[in-house]
Amino acid sequence: MKVIIKEYKRVDKEIDIEFPYYSEMDLSNEFGRDITFCKIEPGKIISIREFGNCTGQNYYAFDISTHNYITDSSYFEPANESDEEDFNEAKERAFEFIEQFK
Repeated sequence: MKVIIKEYKRVDKEIDIEFPYYSEMDLSNEFGRDITFCKIEPGKIISIREFGNCTGQNYYAFDISTHNYITDSSYFEPANESDEEDFNEAKERAFEFIEQFK
């Protein structure tokens, strides 16, 4: 029996960007909202991930990575490019969310 498998080869590609670089990746679907906002600087990636489900619950995940490589090139696709204003708005929504726990 023969089967078909797909092979993916990693290709390193150097691109020019200006730092800080902002990215917004929307993975939302019919079950809820899932948007990740990133601020990329040399040696640091800060991400804020907003979740919202169909019942109206909201929650957040935060991550700070400290390395000089990025394994997901989709950050740099034109459709995912964002700006400082969108990142800061997401940060404010996250801080407002955290304030509920005081």
